[in-house]
Amino acid sequence: MSGIWHRFYFLAIVTLVIDQLSKLLVVRSLSSLQESVWVLPFLNIVYELNPGVAFSLGADLGGFGRWLFVLIALAIIVGLIAYLRAEPTRRRGFAFGLIVGGALGNMVDRVRISAVIDWLDFHAFGFHYPTFNVADSAIFIGACLFLYDSLRSPAPR
Repeated sequence: MSGIWHRFYFLAIVTLVIDQLSKLLVVRSLSSLQESVWVLPFLNIVYELNPGVAFSLGADLGGFGRWLFVLIALAIIVGLIAYLRAEPTRRRGFAFGLIVGGALGNMVDRVRISAVIDWLDFHAFGFHYPTFNVADSAIFIGACLFLYDSLRSPAPR
């Protein structure tokens, strides 16, 4: 197994573990949903459940949405692994490891409790960014790294 795959698996597993441990800590530390703890002038820790995806899209799909989002996550994971197998680079291994780890973190929540645990609440001047978690952050960072890598790489001939 090459270093690219080691990096991919390592980041996916570390991201999944950090995501799940952070969610467990929030659930055990806050006594109820919507409870909020002030951390910094622009950050609260809040316990929320999101049955949808980004920005709560699809939250009204109920139980069907839960399994639909699990299947979509699995399809994305398989697609990224196939892409990495076809065009392996260190940067892609790093980016895809973050994306897959984040997707698995949110997928574990969906299978286990039918929703994703969100807890990072950034805000300023009365505006609150939608609450998110470590998995969401990893997916975003991984996607940005992949985009950067794609724009930097020479076009295939």
